[in-house]
Amino acid sequence: MPPELVEEDEMVLVGMVSNDHDICGLWNRFMAAEALVKHKVEGAGYELHIHPEGDNPWQGYTLMVGVQVTKVEDLPHEMFVKVLPACRYAVFTHRLSQGGYEGANAQMNAWLESGPYRLARDLCIQVFDSRFKGGDHPDSEIDFLIPVVPKG
Repeated sequence: MPPELVEEDEMVLVGMVSNDHDICGLWNRFMAAEALVKHKVEGAGYELHIHPEGDNPWQGYTLMVGVQVTKVEDLPHEMFVKVLPACRYAVFTHRLSQGGYEGANAQMNAWLESGPYRLARDLCIQVFDSRFKGGDHPDSEIDFLIPVVPKG
C-alpha cells in the first residue's frame, strides 16, 4: 500500500539525544523527565533517526526521542531542541506484527526505488501515539515519516 503524502509545517521537538543506539534506555531516561518539558503537544512521542551524510549513512546515526512543543522555554537538563523545517513527508503506517520495528524499512525502500519521490534529507521520524500499545504487542502501530521531494 502506498504511503500517504502530507505537508507538515515546521515542527519543534524537545528531547534527549544518543549516539549509542540504546533506544529503550533513551526512552526510559526521557520519560522519567518528560513532565519537565513545557508547552508540549499532547498525544504523541517522536523518535528521530538522523543519518550522517557520507559513504555509510547507517553507521554513526544519531537518535533523538522527544515530544513536539509549541514554544521552547527552560529546557530540562540533558534535553535538546530539534527544529524540523516545513516539509512533505511520506507517511507509512506500520503494524509491529509485520516484521517488528524493522518491518517498515523494506516497504519504504521499495517505494523510494520505484516511485516518483526521493529522500529530501537523511532522516526518519517514528511517531508513537495511542495506537502504540508497547513493543511486545503485535497489534501496535507506528507511523514512519520520511521527508521526500520529487525525483528529477
